[in-house]
Amino acid sequence: MLKRKFVAYVFLSIISVGYLPGQGLAATAAPKAKIIVAKSGGNYTTVTAALNAITPGVTNPYIIEVWPGTYVENIVMKNYVALQGSGRDVTTIKAASTTTPTLTINTSNVMVSGFTLSNTIVNDAVVYIKGNDVVLRDNTVTNNNTMNGAGIYIQSGDPILVSGNKISDGLGFYGGSPVISDNIISNNNQSAGIACWYGKNAVIADNKIYGNTYGISCGTNESITIIGNAISQNSNDGIYTYQTEGVISSNKINGNGGSGISASGATLAISENTITNNANNGLFAQGANIRVLHNGVTGNGGGIYSDVQAGSPDTNFSFNIFDSITGSTVGKYNLKSDGTPWP
Repeated sequence: MLKRKFVAYVFLSIISVGYLPGQGLAATAAPKAKIIVAKSGGNYTTVTAALNAITPGVTNPYIIEVWPGTYVENIVMKNYVALQGSGRDVTTIKAASTTTPTLTINTSNVMVSGFTLSNTIVNDAVVYIKGNDVVLRDNTVTNNNTMNGAGIYIQSGDPILVSGNKISDGLGFYGGSPVISDNIISNNNQSAGIACWYGKNAVIADNKIYGNTYGISCGTNESITIIGNAISQNSNDGIYTYQTEGVISSNKINGNGGSGISASGATLAISENTITNNANNGLFAQGANIRVLHNGVTGNGGGIYSDVQAGSPDTNFSFNIFDSITGSTVGKYNLKSDGTPWP
């Protein structure tokens, strides 16, 4: 777990000091040119026109700088381009067509930052990603209110970083190994704040996730790390996993309408989480290969459900604090919140 977290934060640190297309995680070329898109006074008046005018590559990456304003267009990125807005509060890209994503990234070595990206589209996403070496940071992604759509949808790719964004319609990935860090993900009343399926080595770290149906909902993932998130006020479970291997650690999970954590199957370590005041069970775990260690699970269930529910007797609960339990488990050294040991 610590190794994976360290790798993720090295990746974030590299990005924060100035990632440019063509660098990947190691520099290969300086940008050939900077192009300005502006309502007036720039090289072009739309991002699409700027992209159509250039032929970027590994030896000649481009920066496209977009000045303040609202640009009505659907953008399809090219390889080796950094698209930089003047800030999400002053630079908006709104889709001209409501049947395709506002922003499509199906290429590699791309960074997009500093925009509000908005649309209401049918069964699709505001931002669609299927590529390698992609960075999406410091944007607001909003106004996709359809049943099957999402704010951001990641089809595949590695590495992909989604960081520092405000996402009001959820994020989903289906495969790939994204790092999803330091985002605010809220108010997706159609689905989960983060929905993840068939990923491998994905990292979900330090996000604030609230006001969605589920906070995080994951199925059939391998070696996922869910760490340091604040997950609250979602209408169903804070974290739901099914047949997902990995680590759930150091999250604060409170005030959700379902369970704090509901986990079944696969090999999973659940540790050092604080789980309080959820309407259903604080923590439900079922599976011989699930280890539940050093968690604080109190004040859950509203007198109807329990702090802890063991779905199978072979789940290892040890060194936890909780005040009520349903089912039997293996494990030792659990305490009640007043310090009384459990039998």
